Amino acid sequence: MSDVDKLRRLANLVQELIEKADEKVGPSPYSHGGNKAESWSDWHNRRSTEYAAIGKRLEEQEGARIARTVHFVRVQMGGFKASSTSSLHGALTNWIAGAQRRIAEAAASA
Repeated sequence: MSDVDKLRRLANLVQELIEKADEKVGPSPYSHGGNKAESWSDWHNRRSTEYAAIGKRLEEQEGARIARTVHFVRVQMGGFKASSTSSLHGALTNWIAGAQRRIAEAAASA
């Protein structure tokens, strides 16, 4: 499997994990379609638990390195890093965007 194929597989996996987590947790109580009876804190805790499980899976099964501080989250996987000042969700979304750029650049240079 080429490096580009590995990166494509990882990007698809991360996207799938995000979609499943977001579907399971549902929209925030303050968004359209959200459960208004649920507190934001409860929703946020459920979402954080889902994303912690994603991070653990990526670390254990895909060799990802995830660093968290009070100011940012950084994901290193597939040969590059992506970060976010908001959350693991943001860092993973940024990582997918970086993977897609690298895949497109490899296709353009082929």
